[in-house]
Amino acid sequence: MKVRSAKSADLAAVEHLLGASDLPIDGVRDNFANFVVAEDDGTIAGAVGLEKYGTFGLLRSAVVSPEYRSGGVGRQLVERLLARAEEAGVDQLYLL
Repeated sequence: MKVRSAKSADLAAVEHLLGASDLPIDGVRDNFANFVVAEDDGTIAGAVGLEKYGTFGLLRSAVVSPEYRSGGVGRQLVERLLARAEEAGVDQLYLL
């Protein structure tokens, strides 16, 4: 499992994963530069994004494919996103 920055080519897979999990895709495209994905052998297993507002941020669109749940993928994604948010100067991060 590799956790990495999302590439534009990952957008369709992330939107599909969100839709399959009954999660909204509104705003994903606009913030996709601030997403990280978990990739397993070419398959997007999960994703999470950051919406930045100055020193505040919103953790958004956190999703893990059902077959990868309970294996720590979500934790890896959130840890990577938290590190990126801190590097980007985000002091407070919120999850709705």
